[in-house]
Amino acid sequence: MNKPDYSEIFSRKLEEMTKLNEQLQAKKKQVIDYEPHLFLFNSIRKKARRGKSYSQCVLADMYYNGIGCEKNNELAAKWYEKSVMKNNKRAQFRIAQMYEIGEGVMQDYTKAFNFYYKCADSEKIHNYLGYAENKIGMMYENGVGIEKDMQKAFDYYLKAAEHNNIDAMLSIALMYEHIGGDNDKKALLWYDKAAQSGSDIAQIVLAYKYEYGDSFNQDYEEALQWYQKAALIGNDHAQFKAAWMYENGIGTDADIDKALKYYSESADNGNEYALKRLCELSASGNVSAHEILGSIYEHGAVIENDLGKAFAYYKKSADSECTDMQYKVAYMYDNGIGTEIDKSKALEYYIKAADSGNTAAQYMTGYMFEHDELVTYGDPSAETLVKGNDWIMSVQMPGVKYVPDYCFDSCERLESVIIGPALEDIGKSAFNGCTNLKRMVLPSSLVEISDNVFKDL
Repeated sequence: MNKPDYSEIFSRKLEEMTKLNEQLQAKKKQVIDYEPHLFLFNSIRKKARRGKSYSQCVLADMYYNGIGCEKNNELAAKWYEKSVMKNNKRAQFRIAQMYEIGEGVMQDYTKAFNFYYKCADSEKIHNYLGYAENKIGMMYENGVGIEKDMQKAFDYYLKAAEHNNIDAMLSIALMYEHIGGDNDKKALLWYDKAAQSGSDIAQIVLAYKYEYGDSFNQDYEEALQWYQKAALIGNDHAQFKAAWMYENGIGTDADIDKALKYYSESADNGNEYALKRLCELSASGNVSAHEILGSIYEHGAVIENDLGKAFAYYKKSADSECTDMQYKVAYMYDNGIGTEIDKSKALEYYIKAADSGNTAAQYMTGYMFEHDELVTYGDPSAETLVKGNDWIMSVQMPGVKYVPDYCFDSCERLESVIIGPALEDIGKSAFNGCTNLKRMVLPSSLVEISDNVFKDL
């Protein structure tokens, strides 16, 4: 069996890291209110001017982040270099980064390499050792700031990996796997160590290997476990794979609810395949898929928001007796979100949700009657719209011409009814069973009262 191609996964990870770096750079450009830290800044600066290496590095950090002062990368670089002269390892690492990306100084890969090298040149383990060794390995591998040397790249990656640098663990695993032969076992050891250390990329690689029987005996259950671990970190590809396995019962019992959960998370993280699968499930009538797609189109986190499409998907879910979505659709009809304002339709869906125990819908149903929001109530299709609803306590309908048959039948908590001068006809059994009715105001315009209107009061 051919080995899986991990290039797409690593490419995706690189894109994520690039976006994260852009966000960090944008954050660094923000103006920070430095007044609250001014005293601390002045105290640190005094110590730095006296030649204290630690204070010089902290002062550089404060200039770099605009803490207690205006952000100034040039002054940050100046104080890092002063601290470097006294062998401060953090300062060495930070000034190396600044030379590497050209921040506060002219970009100079050779100087960056030299400072990373100084940082890594230590008999004692320190917080930046593994990071510096990994950077040196990368620069040797790519010939940046130093002549390309794959053996030295390997050596530094190995040092960094042994000092718990996860990126270096992945690089070592890939290099061992590229060499092949007996080194495949060493690659697996480093993939496993990186995965156990929280690398979603390593977790996906192990999941692939178990899924396709590459280096291990094929084991779908183990594959699913690794996909789920990467999914927890937020990897959209792992979320999609976990969803697919739950949907199809691979490595586990089929569970469409768990599949939808993972498809939803994957789509929220921008996975187009998850979005496509949700659309397919919605088209086949899956109620939860309707709801998920409605949310995606409403909030526009993945694709451009489209309230019309959001409403359409929510309505599909509501029409399949989903109580929460019945309330959502009612609210959208009520406020003209993604559709035209339609108070009659709003009431219809509020009542559907209220019948299922949605307290917000129960409140809105009573509110619409009490505040005459449904002034054209009289649609024959709505004859039993509120029948049996016991949350309505009072009704005011100044613009109603006709109260349909059985309209308020068995509304046992209804106490007060006030109907305006437009009323002409009350249908049969309209208030039958309203056992708590205490007050009713009817206009002189009333022409006809059908049978059993007030039966069983």
